Formats: sequence, C-alpha cells, structure tokens
Amino acid sequence: MMRLSKLISLLVILFLSVTHANYAFSVDLDKELKPKNRAVTIKPITLGVINITPGRSVKIIFPWVLDESDSAMPYYGRLSSDALFKMEIKEGQNTILLYTDKVASNLQGEVTELAVSSRGFHFTFTLIADFNYKKHYSNIILKLGDKERMALLEDEKKRYLKALEDERQTMLKEIETKAQVIALKKVGELSQGSSSSSNVKEEKKVTFDNGDELVLYVDEVAQYGSFSIISIEIDNKSSVKALYLQDMKLLNIVKGGSNQLIYTGADIPPKLNPNQLIKTVVVTNEKIPDDDLSLLLITNRGNVEVQW
Repeated sequence: MMRLSKLISLLVILFLSVTHANYAFSVDLDKELKPKNRAVTIKPITLGVINITPGRSVKIIFPWVLDESDSAMPYYGRLSSDALFKMEIKEGQNTILLYTDKVASNLQGEVTELAVSSRGFHFTFTLIADFNYKKHYSNIILKLGDKERMALLEDEKKRYLKALEDERQTMLKEIETKAQVIALKKVGELSQGSSSSSNVKEEKKVTFDNGDELVLYVDEVAQYGSFSIISIEIDNKSSVKALYLQDMKLLNIVKGGSNQLIYTGADIPPKLNPNQLIKTVVVTNEKIPDDDLSLLLITNRGNVEVQW
C-alpha cells in the first residue's frame, strides 16, 4: 500500500512538472511570436537588412506620406524581384507593406532588395526570407534625427512659400487678364462715343539751389465720355543729376475748403535722366471740370504744381 502511494505521488509530480514545462514553453513562444517594433534612424542614404518570416508581414512606417503624384518630391519604390516578396502601398498612407505568400522550407535565405526614394532621402533594404522568428520585426519605424528633421522642416517651409508665391502669381495673372479685358471693353465704348478737348497750356518751373530746373507743362485735357486724359510734359533741366518721380496727384481746388483728390493713373517712369524730357498722360475715369484743378508732381528733389 505504501509503495502504491509513493508511485501515485511520483506520477503526480511528473505530470505537474511536464505541464509546467509545456506552459513555460508556450509562454516563451507567445512572447517570441508577438509583433515587435524596430526603430531605424533616417540618414540621407539609409541601408539595412530586414528579416521576414515566410507567412508573416513587415510594415515599414515613414514619418511622412508617400506620394507618387508630388512633382516636387515624388516617391519611388521598387523591388529588385517580385518572385518571392510582394509590396503594397496605398495612396495617402505612410507605410510600405512587405510579405510573402509562400512558406516552403526551401525559401530560407532567399534575398531581394527594396529601393525607396522620398523627400530627398534614399533607402536600400536587403530582404531575407528567414524562418527564425526571433529575427522578425513586424514594424520597422523610420525616425528622423535632429539634423534631418530640421532639414526636412526647412524644405517643407520653402515648398510651402513657393506654393503660395505660385498661387499669388496665378491670381495676379488672372487679375491682369480681367483688367485688360475691362480696359479693352472701355476702349470700345469710348470709340463709339463723342469726344472733346480743351487747351490748358500752363507751365510751372521750379529752380533748385544749384540752378537745376524742373518744368511741368500741362498741354490739354481730352474728354471721352466719363474719361479724362491730361497731356503733360516733364523736363529735367539738369546736366548732371537724375530726377526720381515718386507720385502724381490731381486735385479739384475747392475754394474755402479742402481740395478733393481725383483718382488717376499716370504713365510716368520712375526716373528722368539729366536733360531728359518726356511727354505722357494722366488718366482718370471721372469727367473733370475745365478749371479749378491742380496737378502736383512729387520728386526726390522737390515738388512742382500747375494750377488752372
């Protein structure tokens, strides 16, 4: 009876030890098979080896979206051969999925290369089929170093500013085109209407300290419907100094009150060379009176004003 009791105890101990060993092995296996992450620091040229267990997949995670349609910094990714490994990338995502749907034992050690270019960075990874699941990492997380992050941010800033400038230039061209169309329509309207003109023949001369003179001459005012065109001459009577024209203002003189500014467009150059005389026009879309007007020319050396 004593022997039977010892035998039973021995069997129980043996059973418990085997069960515990199996449990420990199962726990260790679960731990090894659990998806793992591996971080890789991005360099201008990043090289690496990726072990992939057949039947499982690896996801490469980038810190930016991979976009083939980006003309400035397009994404490019290719496998040297798709006989073993497959690659998936979806629009608007920042990941590349690598996998093989074959699990034959003769795949051990088979090699393929993955080449990727994006945002000015270049990546080359050697892909190895490996049944050693301890070497398998489910996620390869690509991280930027401080230097590379700052370079990428600076590049993003330049691209953003360029996009804004391109958009602004496009808007300016559209505005210019619309303005030209409106101007042409106005010219057409004016050509169908009546016109009149009145002589002004007024001149004003300003003499500077060194004897140089600036002359502003108003010849006539032509009326085309609601438009008024003032023909003028500007003469820089200096043998050595250039004159810089800063602004031109047309004012309606109000007796006993403040003069009223009439909005105009003046076709004047920014600079008059020594002894240069120009003939040009000042245009407004208002029908101006025949008198009580003032034309003021503002220059870097002083102002000159003609009243009529």
